[in-house]
Amino acid sequence: MTQLGSATTRIVLVGAGRRARATLIPAVHAAGGRIELAAVCTRTARTIELLGGRFRATTRSLADLDLSGVDAVVVSV
Repeated sequence: MTQLGSATTRIVLVGAGRRARATLIPAVHAAGGRIELAAVCTRTARTIELLGGRFRATTRSLADLDLSGVDAVVVSV
């Protein structure tokens, strides 16, 4: 977990559809390193392809992921 005053907040994004790719992911980049996208969970392999290998992405359930070190989960569905 991120300690108070720590520079980076690690998040997992659930859902990587059009809204996430057009709004949320660019917002993470605009945060200038204060937010790290630790992983992306999505239903289809096609969406993973659209992410172009820029992030650790999986079609596995969020329950199957190791969430140690993750500060927040953002749901975009």
